[in-house]
Amino acid sequence: MQYRFYGFEHDYSPGITEILIRVESIGPMALPVRFSESHAAISRDISTGYQYGILWGIMAALGLYNLVLFFFVKQKIYGLYALYLIGFVLNSLSYTGHIHAVYTPDFGPYWQDWVDITLMLTYSVAGLHFARQLLDTKQYAPLLDKIVTRTTIVIPAGMLLGFIFNQLAFSVILAFILNSGFVVLFVAMGLSALKADKPFAVIFLFSSVLAAICITISTLAVGGFLVPYNDVTFKVIEVGVALEAILLAVILARQFRMAQLDKIIAERFARTDSLTQVNNRLGFNQVTLPIWTNIVRESRDASIVLIDVDDFKNINDSFGHAYGDEVLVSIAKCLKEAARKGDVVARWGGEEFILFLPETTQHQALVQAERLRKALQNVKLEIKQMHSHLTVSVGVAGSEGNQESPEIGNLNLVALTTEKLINYADIALYTAKHTGKNKVCGWTQQKSQTLSEPHTLLT
Repeated sequence: MQYRFYGFEHDYSPGITEILIRVESIGPMALPVRFSESHAAISRDISTGYQYGILWGIMAALGLYNLVLFFFVKQKIYGLYALYLIGFVLNSLSYTGHIHAVYTPDFGPYWQDWVDITLMLTYSVAGLHFARQLLDTKQYAPLLDKIVTRTTIVIPAGMLLGFIFNQLAFSVILAFILNSGFVVLFVAMGLSALKADKPFAVIFLFSSVLAAICITISTLAVGGFLVPYNDVTFKVIEVGVALEAILLAVILARQFRMAQLDKIIAERFARTDSLTQVNNRLGFNQVTLPIWTNIVRESRDASIVLIDVDDFKNINDSFGHAYGDEVLVSIAKCLKEAARKGDVVARWGGEEFILFLPETTQHQALVQAERLRKALQNVKLEIKQMHSHLTVSVGVAGSEGNQESPEIGNLNLVALTTEKLINYADIALYTAKHTGKNKVCGWTQQKSQTLSEPHTLLT
């Protein structure tokens, strides 16, 4: 009968029947023999199919998921984990006879033995390199890392020589040495990671020891040593590796989450001024670009406000850069508190700050800028028990409120970029700085309009 094991149906007469079975093998092996009624055998096969389906389904799903991650994320660790899991599932399908019952029934046991040990080689090598990547053993255990690397090179090379010179028994021995070494090295890497206080070392070590125990039980049972052969001892390797796979998936998921958080934090720092904790120039551009695009497309208004601290060089020269930094922090804090919801505040460079005001005409921006100037002037600073007040010069540029075609001066906003609008605001700021400081000026094509009269620095 076609079956993944050697099997046949026979009607036994009452009494004693003598059955002769001849098995030829290149090495010792356990030979399970079962007698049962047909319906019992069918029931048992269905139950076994469900059991294998659940275990292999879990590992195959994890493997395919990580394979997809590997192709999208482009990180080798996900590819190695996928190869480890898929290789183990294929190896299990092979040594339990499922592959050979379907794909290689006529190839003979010689071909099937080579398939078995090749798949064993695949998942063992992939698993060891996955563990190296996951735990980063090269960083804190370079000797162990070299042992793992050389093991995954020397033994496969020996097996290849065995294939070339038709030495199956030699290659089988090497395959089982690699499989045993796989268990030992996994546990060794877990212990080294625990000693080095690496993240997830406890979970990795627990999963490795659990898998090692299960693999050892199945190996001894199949080899006929110490452990009796039965359904439980034969299948316990799949249970152990499935549990290990789930625990390793948990580690990978948490590691992926940490990597994503690190990326978010890094991107935030890249966009944020480290002193004032407002947007820097890069952050300002990234935030305002989509807003600006939407405003231009829908023909709405927008304005830019540039703020420069008056006589900031004198503050640094007189009181030191540390105090100058405190001044900048106070300005940023005041601007964030005074800004409206939706306004974008950034440090533009040195003592200059910038605000992007969406849905705001230049006239409205001038009013808002004057409010900001007064708020900054009311910021109290202590210098050696003396109270001081800030003054700033402000330049404003923005659209003029024509909803069909917003314009700045006589220029169409649609034809502008944020860089050009900032340039216009800078021209207005230049006017404010050179006509007495401590004032707000708005840009026009003819001249900058002044909203507030100059004020002197109060001490």
